[in-house]
Amino acid sequence: MPTAWLTGSSALQKVVPMITAVRAKLTFSNVLALVAVFLALGGTVYAAAKINGKLIKKGSEPGNRLKHDSVTGKQVNEATLKINGKVIKNGSEPGNRLKDDSVTGKQVNEATLKLPKVGVTFPIHKVTTLNLDPVAGSSCAGVDIPAPGIRSTDHVLITPPGDSWPDTFTATGRPEASTNSARLSICNTFTGGGSADPDGTGGPYKVLVIR
Repeated sequence: MPTAWLTGSSALQKVVPMITAVRAKLTFSNVLALVAVFLALGGTVYAAAKINGKLIKKGSEPGNRLKHDSVTGKQVNEATLKINGKVIKNGSEPGNRLKDDSVTGKQVNEATLKLPKVGVTFPIHKVTTLNLDPVAGSSCAGVDIPAPGIRSTDHVLITPPGDSWPDTFTATGRPEASTNSARLSICNTFTGGGSADPDGTGGPYKVLVIR
């Protein structure tokens, strides 16, 4: 470096002694330390750009490193779930622990569904021939038809002869358990007075007991 150029610049005259001092103190160990710093800084940038899930060892990350709500059902091993220190097992939770309407059709075993038995029986069915007496208008007459085993909770259906039965007459039945019979009530709804014969010369009456 020319001496004239150095002496002509007061700024450089001040810088040169500083560079000389640095060179005097620059050792091999200092150089290595400086290189290490640059490599460390560069390695951090590289790690941030290159590290992915494949490089992370399984089980090495604690739970608080996971993002909230980032783990879904498929990623959870149900056998590891515990409540009060106990593992939840299939069939271990009673029905009253489930939220209403939370179980859908796919989660229900249809074979376990049971409905109460609902059935209708006809313990007594018979046909009896009757010949009823005339019944006055706006009045009723009753006839007992034997029905062994009839119960007070049974229902009685009586069908009179269809060919000769007048439109002004009605026929209803009810159980009489105390006398083991079905009570046939014949009513004449005609309000014009007089009387009429409901079945003429008689005919078959069908009695059906429903239980």
